This record gives sequence, C-alpha cells and structure tokens, in this order.
Amino acid sequence: MQFLTILLSSFLSIFVTSGLFVDSVIENNLRKRVKNADTLVVRIDNTPSHQLLEGKIDKLRIASRGLQLTDYLTLDTLELETDSLNLNLANIRSGKNQNWPQSLNQPLQGGVNLTVTESELNQSLQSETVLKWLNKMIANLSKGRNSGLKYELFNPQIKFKDDNRLILAAELHSSSSRILKINLETQLKLREGYTIELTEITGTINDKPLSTQLLNRISESLTKSFDLRNTEKKGVILRLLQLNIIDQKINLTAFIRINNED
Repeated sequence: MQFLTILLSSFLSIFVTSGLFVDSVIENNLRKRVKNADTLVVRIDNTPSHQLLEGKIDKLRIASRGLQLTDYLTLDTLELETDSLNLNLANIRSGKNQNWPQSLNQPLQGGVNLTVTESELNQSLQSETVLKWLNKMIANLSKGRNSGLKYELFNPQIKFKDDNRLILAAELHSSSSRILKINLETQLKLREGYTIELTEITGTINDKPLSTQLLNRISESLTKSFDLRNTEKKGVILRLLQLNIIDQKINLTAFIRINNED
C-alpha cells in the first residue's frame, strides 16, 4: 500500500510552511507531489480557523481521478475520508523527524476507496519496478530445483473476468533460451480483511497443465505478498472491507489507522 504512504507523507509535509490550512493550499501542494492527476479535489469540513492554527481538522476528504502516484502506479479513482485529525505542528515544522506517525497527536483513521482499470494495471505490470518484484518472486519459487536454469518474466498481462476472477498471461525466458508461455486463472477473495487470497487457481505452461504443487506455491507466494499485516510494525493498520471486479476495473474499499508515536 505504498500509495497511502506517498499520499499521507505529502499531506503532512504541506504544513511545514503553511500558516493557515485551506482546501486550495492542500490541493495545490498535493498536485506538486504526485506525477499527475486529471482531477484532484480536497475538502476540509466545518473547521474553525483557530482549530486549524492548532493543527486540528474535523474531517478531511480527498477525491481524485487519473491519479499517477509513481512512474508505475496510476489509479482510476481514489477517495480518502478521515476522522478528526490532530497534528503536532511543532514537530512537523522542525524538520527533524521524517517519521510522519510521530507528527500525530492522536491516531489518524479513515476510509479509502480506490479503483484501478485493467489497462492501468497492465501498464504497472510492464514497469521496471514491478517486473523486478515479479522476477524476485519467480527466483524464490525456483529455489530447490536442480536444473540450474534462471528465468526472466516478459510481457505479463492481466484480464479481468466476472465473479472476481482474473487471467494472468506471461512469457518466461530461461537461461537456456527456451520460451515458456504461462497462463494462470484464479479468483480473488479477501481473507479476514488483511490479505487478498488467490483461490481456485488453475494454469498451463506451453498449453500443458501445471502441477497442483506448483500452483499452490504460486498462490501462497502471492497471497503472502499481499499481506497487509506487514505494515503494522510501522504503526499502520490496514483492513480490506470489499473487493469487486466489475467492467474491467477492480475496486477496493479499506479502513486505515495510523497510530501516533510519542
């Protein structure tokens, strides 16, 4: 969930120089800190000026479309709505502390709703950063095999289907110059809100069925990669509430809580 770190870190950095927090100031500063945004709207609800000057905000809403957070991550829509915020302005403006949870006087929590299109996800899969991560996972899956071959992933593509299902197609190029065409199909399900589980997974390699053992290893590796509990040691609690694939888009609704640090 790197996008939340980028977004919230950018949000807190706004107050380093701002004397008064207004919607337009936050909106303009956020635009400077993301790659691009077709639409970006910020709203602060019913907060008196004296509370703003103390770092207190009743509710913050951010809504965007076509939000490009990094070179490899674009979101079709992103909506964030927080509960009340209480910021430690002295800590933020000192510039001494880059750990933004320590700039909160109380935990920050709210809801996030995001949508990614099939096209946007496929662009991410083609990026150098994501391909590097996928190839690292492939290397881990290949450990323990005695062939001595190394594999590199090329041209991964995802296709969304009904019933929260998707198809992943890609090529594996081995160090012996052999090309393997891989096709996987699976259903996505939420597991207790903390991870996305790959179920009913099937697959072929060069049109031959993959073994159940290998499919289980792939499923377990990807499910583990999506485990949101990994953020809890940093004081960030994320829980997925809904996951739906509709009209070539995947939509996620989540709860986020960021614990403050003394």
